[in-house]
Amino acid sequence: MASSPKLTTPFSQAGSLRNDNKPTGVNVNHVKAIFPSSAQKNVESGYETIEAEFDRQVNRLAGNGTKLTDDQVESLRHYTYATVRAENDKFSPKNDETANWSNTSSPGSANMTLFKSEYLNPGDFVKVPFNKYKNSAGNQSLYDAQTYYGRGYVQLTGKENYSHYGAQAGIPGLTVNPELAATPDNAAKLLVAYVLDKRNRQRILDALGDNQLSEARRAVNGGINGLAHFSRAYKSLKSEYVRQLEESDPGLRDRVQQQIANSDSTVPPA
Repeated sequence: MASSPKLTTPFSQAGSLRNDNKPTGVNVNHVKAIFPSSAQKNVESGYETIEAEFDRQVNRLAGNGTKLTDDQVESLRHYTYATVRAENDKFSPKNDETANWSNTSSPGSANMTLFKSEYLNPGDFVKVPFNKYKNSAGNQSLYDAQTYYGRGYVQLTGKENYSHYGAQAGIPGLTVNPELAATPDNAAKLLVAYVLDKRNRQRILDALGDNQLSEARRAVNGGINGLAHFSRAYKSLKSEYVRQLEESDPGLRDRVQQQIANSDSTVPPA
């Protein structure tokens, strides 16, 4: 029996078939469209920084011999913004959760309690929900869980991640001063470094190529928290990219479909 062609997205194999006209990519209005109205000012202020950092790190990869197709680059770009949408709907490098924990919170409240001796200093507050990270992502104590909590656009969590992605992003001393992860410039560097890191990049591309958005989400989240927001955002940006491709090259769809028809790849089992 002849094998069925694998059909992921209409343009999953379009890179080598495109004419010289290229789509314009993701602009600030495309990104604003996937965020709520309350985030619009933050999108305007953060978009250029993320775009510049994304292009810089892609160019660095190319300079080191890792060349990505145009479609792969744009898929990773869409993924980057969809990740922010899933992690922080305010498009802010700050941690959303900490907004509810101020000096006015009293020990013993739902979100706050006194530190024990194994934390920092007696009398300091502890953010109780962060305790779940005591033994994950390189954390080895409650102190680590309270120190290396989610910061930045990607909500970087865990001592090992602060160490690894801080180095990848070129941010020295991130484990010593983890608050650096919450500045806009560093948040952009860490977000892009996380997505483009060799430990994650191919896993993300494989999942997106197979239309497995839940698996793509796991590459950052470890689970599927925020999957609905992530999926809607990714599909919105991808649809705009497809529209631009069709507009720049009306014959592209037919050439892609012909290539798929001639492919010997098969549809994976359900």
